Amino acid sequence: MSAPYIELEQMPFRFLFHYLLTIATFVSAFGISTAYGERLQVIDQDGNPVANAIVSFPSQGPVPVPELNAVIDQIDKQFAPHVLVVQKGQWVNFPNSDDIRHHVYSFSDPKTFEMRLFNGTDSEPQLFDQQGIVVLGCNIHDEMRGFIYVADQENTGVTDAGGYAEVQVNGSDFDVWHERLSASQTEKRTMSIDSLIDGSPRQVRITLVVDAQAEEDERTFRSRKFGND
Repeated sequence: MSAPYIELEQMPFRFLFHYLLTIATFVSAFGISTAYGERLQVIDQDGNPVANAIVSFPSQGPVPVPELNAVIDQIDKQFAPHVLVVQKGQWVNFPNSDDIRHHVYSFSDPKTFEMRLFNGTDSEPQLFDQQGIVVLGCNIHDEMRGFIYVADQENTGVTDAGGYAEVQVNGSDFDVWHERLSASQTEKRTMSIDSLIDGSPRQVRITLVVDAQAEEDERTFRSRKFGND
């Protein structure tokens, strides 16, 4: 099926808008655009839902950098949110809502930094201008771990507790990331759209590393600190 052919220069101006609207509806109805929003579910090798996973498709058009700074807080000795997605070139604020001090740091290649955070005191925002996964820790509280996913022209979705994420699907391949997808916690896995498991919603199955591997990597991460605090 093809759209009706009409000489636009012969069309009265008052009908032009309605004609273009009809064409836009036609394009949408017959799926000429390849990008569309979809709800996906990420599951592990045992069929369990995976929270805080990131599903990423290439963007069909430019993704603007938000003017507002993103925020990752410190609440009850935890990074909140545990996983944050920002666009390459976006600034991030690190408030401290705890009544204790924190010393946030990262050794990750996309962003190496450290900053001391005190309750009620504003901290300088950090610029994340390199694509990749940034692993966060606290020099004082070893149990704290957080992640910042720096996207570059990507449509991303972060899964909730049920493993569900809304994402703009586009192209034939997509990336998946989760902190237990690799021992380094920074590797993404590229998958084909054909690998999605049919269902409502469609599912993404990933294999998570065993707990022993994750615990060993965590001990290695905690052994690296910025001096003494």
